[in-house]
Amino acid sequence: MPDHLHALIGQTEEGDVVPRLVREFKKWTSANHQPIGYPATTLWRDKYDDVPVPGSDAARTKVEYIHNNPVRRGLVESPEKYRWSSAVDYWGNGKSIIEVALV
Repeated sequence: MPDHLHALIGQTEEGDVVPRLVREFKKWTSANHQPIGYPATTLWRDKYDDVPVPGSDAARTKVEYIHNNPVRRGLVESPEKYRWSSAVDYWGNGKSIIEVALV
């Protein structure tokens, strides 16, 4: 999406893995891909939404929501047409691009 990012991230170990990943991703993208003329602080908000996804059915629902978001916004006619989407990989090979491990 032009103004936000969706990511479904699985965590298989205890601790602050997701917050560290998000922090490092924001730091890397701000340092390496900041648009010219914009201060680094304008690329990302300080917080992010961390929403638990309980199980593979819920994960599939989230993936479908993420893939259809550009269609709902009127950016493309089908999810796989959106340049920054994983939809073409997800639907193109008939399997999930994510692994869901239920512990």
